[in-house]
Amino acid sequence: SFPQTIGSTFLSLFILIFGYFTFLNIFGNLISVCQNFDVSTTEHKQKVDRISHLMSKRKVPRSLQLTVLSHLDLSFERTKGIRQDDFIDELPYHLRREIGVFFHAQAFNEAKFMKNLSISFLMAIVLKLRIENILPDTIIFFNHDPGDEFYIVTSGQVLLLPSDDDGAAASPVNAVTAVSAMSTGITLKSGSSLGENWLLDRLPYRTSTASTLGQCDLHYLERVDQEYLKATYPEEDLLLRKQLQDEINMRNQDLFQYNNKLWERDEEPK
Repeated sequence: SFPQTIGSTFLSLFILIFGYFTFLNIFGNLISVCQNFDVSTTEHKQKVDRISHLMSKRKVPRSLQLTVLSHLDLSFERTKGIRQDDFIDELPYHLRREIGVFFHAQAFNEAKFMKNLSISFLMAIVLKLRIENILPDTIIFFNHDPGDEFYIVTSGQVLLLPSDDDGAAASPVNAVTAVSAMSTGITLKSGSSLGENWLLDRLPYRTSTASTLGQCDLHYLERVDQEYLKATYPEEDLLLRKQLQDEINMRNQDLFQYNNKLWERDEEPK
């Protein structure tokens, strides 16, 4: 029924207006919550759009654009916009040590050359290690590239292609072709080292080309951080180098046997 008096009319009108604005407030808050809940996805899409526009403007080949965008999507899917290294760097020293143990546990557990090292040395390595995720069929580095990072494979596989006989640097086209053909080389699995030449006081540049065989996680140590560890823990660093050299010797033996089999196969009468 309709209000019978002026007072009841004003009361009904007040209740109606109050209910209307309450509904708007609740609805607005729900929209805000939904937007905040998906803000990281929205920011990622905006970032991808800007990068895509920039690459198109610079006339980057479409195939390379798709590779870059796939990497961005994969990285976001794994991290939701939070870079692990940045997150760790924001923590105080004692928390970086503690959480780094869990973040880098796989590298320590699977890398045989990391065994028999002191806790203090391992904790120092924890504070310096970084993590990188790489898409399938991606060149990690080319022959004769500067060798400024030492890698530990913690997920996936890496194809290591030795340098040409003349030592010439591999061109991108030749390297990709070689990776696709997989005519020579050795497969590095989880726990293997990669790019250790400078760590063993050898050449300061790469002597091989490396490519991922599927999606890979790599833990890596930069040259400046390794120099710090060498100066701070000379005896432990020497032990690490010795154990790493032993692993490389075994790898080179496997590569030698593999190439011998290829040679014998080619020498077989047709």
